Amino acid sequence: MADGPRIVLAIDYGTTYTGLAWAAQRGSLSPIALGDVKVFMKWPGKSGRLKVPSAYSYSRGRCSQWGYDIEPGSKTFIWTKLALTYGTPEEELKVLRDLMEGLDFMSGLKKSNGQAGLIDVPEHLTKSPEDVITDYLTKVSREWYRLISAEATHLLENIPLDIVMTHPVNWPYEAVNKTYRAVMAAFPKLMYGNVRDVYMTTEPEACALYTVTELLAEQHNTLIPGDCFVLCDAGGGTVDVASYVLESLSPLKMTRVGGLKGKRCGATCIDRAFLQWYSKKFKRSDIIDDDSSAGGHINLTETGRELLESFERHKTHFTGRETADIEVPEGFDDSSVISDSGVISLSTNDLVSIFSESVDGTLELLSKQIFEAKGAMHGGRRCHVSTIFLAGGLSENPYLVNKVKSFALENGSIAVKKAKDGWSAVVQGAVLTGAGTGATVPAPVQRIPRYYGVCMSEIYQDWKDGGADQLATDWYNGKQIVPDAITWLVRQGDVVLPGTNLERDFAVDCKFTSDMYKNGSSARITFVAARVDDWGHGAGPPTRLVQIDQKKNTVAHLDIPVTTFDIGELSKEHRAKGRGKYYTARINVKIRVSKKVKVDVEYKGKSVEAFDTLL
Repeated sequence: MADGPRIVLAIDYGTTYTGLAWAAQRGSLSPIALGDVKVFMKWPGKSGRLKVPSAYSYSRGRCSQWGYDIEPGSKTFIWTKLALTYGTPEEELKVLRDLMEGLDFMSGLKKSNGQAGLIDVPEHLTKSPEDVITDYLTKVSREWYRLISAEATHLLENIPLDIVMTHPVNWPYEAVNKTYRAVMAAFPKLMYGNVRDVYMTTEPEACALYTVTELLAEQHNTLIPGDCFVLCDAGGGTVDVASYVLESLSPLKMTRVGGLKGKRCGATCIDRAFLQWYSKKFKRSDIIDDDSSAGGHINLTETGRELLESFERHKTHFTGRETADIEVPEGFDDSSVISDSGVISLSTNDLVSIFSESVDGTLELLSKQIFEAKGAMHGGRRCHVSTIFLAGGLSENPYLVNKVKSFALENGSIAVKKAKDGWSAVVQGAVLTGAGTGATVPAPVQRIPRYYGVCMSEIYQDWKDGGADQLATDWYNGKQIVPDAITWLVRQGDVVLPGTNLERDFAVDCKFTSDMYKNGSSARITFVAARVDDWGHGAGPPTRLVQIDQKKNTVAHLDIPVTTFDIGELSKEHRAKGRGKYYTARINVKIRVSKKVKVDVEYKGKSVEAFDTLL
């Protein structure tokens, strides 16, 4: 990290709410204090809140489409963050079913439209989770840009901007990468020309740093050097836990013990259980838009939004003893389930049941983490867990807090405390992480500067290659093929995380005849590295080798003699046309990206040809 003044901006994109915070730092030798961290609070529709709802709408003809400022009647995407990861087989089957429903809907649009070629497809059906997050974060980015530009006109032009992104524990690479791409698209160089380094930190690690720093700043610290504490970040989508030993108070130094753990049992788990209770009890399906959930999105109807908003007030204050009366959404006309006062009633048992999966999941995480921490050795002795710190939006719920306190009492009278500002603890802790306050600044991530892929003929598919010219016929199987088609395995703009390689594998079937084997012929694999900028602003990468300017980009041919293959293990196949038979050998092309790009052609797990190039 270069020294000198800079701005550290943290983005905590959450399942239910998103936070933004920043601080100006004079240099790496001038660490910032907690009081220097500013949390963005000027959100459209509801200024003064520490966070903004992670909600976005593509409803047509409406000006207000995100966060707090979504107009009545809009269909709204929520919980999009959860769509970035793969779920259980049952969840993936649900996504496939929703996708087929979406395709049926589009087919219906085609049939009902009178003009050929003009299909009025709702915009949300064309959006992937990454697209939705990009559009949403672009709104967030523009609000912060306006604020900073109003306060200091040329600040962003003259001072480097370092960005810190947070993510849940055990977040898979694909989810981290999609979030990274969305953030980079939302903070473009035309607006933020001085974006320099981008850092990653997990949500519980950022939360732990803020929590201890805040306790020290308020002089309410009860921790003793050598004590171990467990941080529980109960957020919207996930609950994450981590444990630390406090090495020293001044300077602040913490060492993590045990692993990081997380589970999808946050606040949305409670919301989902409530919606399921409603749907099952009243046999209604008017919560989620039937034609909008393709690809894993959750697109709430106005009825769904009204139900969740009414339930939210009861969810926040539930202690385990109350009942709840939910206001009836407009258009709900089933008098058999509505009380005389016009509400839907939930008993205490109903609410306890709705909370159960979230609360039980949180206690399970804490139990495993404490067991692991108590068994860890640090400084020559076993760790003593003295405190559980609760943070995150769900930590405001008294029912969860009381359950955690009962659990802590049964496990050695562990103290349970909450941070002063637990809701924005993660985003403020991320600023401290990026500034090196109480923690070592993490290594920056690396942005991949080019597309990397493999060029080979592929079988023609109308849905994918419709309109493709210069088709050919495969000499072996007689199928139509697209010659020299490029399959991109790594995209320009993808992220390489510190200390890791980005690896991609691509299986290739090499066909050859006995004569080719006897004559020592070779199978050719063509590796391609190219920048998308060469095809103009906004254009996608090329799909054919003929589109590549080989003077500006990298094209490498890797030739593998067919005698490399164990012909005795291969079975013969008949040619589709004409006489003769041929063999097929399966090889693997592995691309590794780190400080450079390395390509290996593997057969039976061993490299038989290789090539490397600069990024």
